[in-house]
Amino acid sequence: MAVTVTAGDIRTQFPEFGSVADSVIERWIVEATAEVNATQWASRATRGVEWLTAHYLASFASPDCDEPGAGPVSSEREGAVAASYKIADLFARDALGTTKYGRQFLTLRKRVFVKRKI
Repeated sequence: MAVTVTAGDIRTQFPEFGSVADSVIERWIVEATAEVNATQWASRATRGVEWLTAHYLASFASPDCDEPGAGPVSSEREGAVAASYKIADLFARDALGTTKYGRQFLTLRKRVFVKRKI
């Protein structure tokens, strides 16, 4: 079972990425598809690719986010212009915890790979 997600699908699901070029979205779709095994994810594979693509876009391709995991400004300075950003350590076990899209992907992944007690 192959997963087919297009730039149009991403824009429909996540209109906030409407201004991102098709080529950029498609690049991150390829990356996300490589991380989501369609056989293991079954009916959730398309959603997994969409959420992971959105995470990649928010982390690396969004004009509002020039650094992975950048969060709200925690300090500023005017002289010699400086700004510091909070990183959501509460959620950031790995890079996926740094965006709302990555956190949703993690939630979905937990549903796919349920821990079984023996």
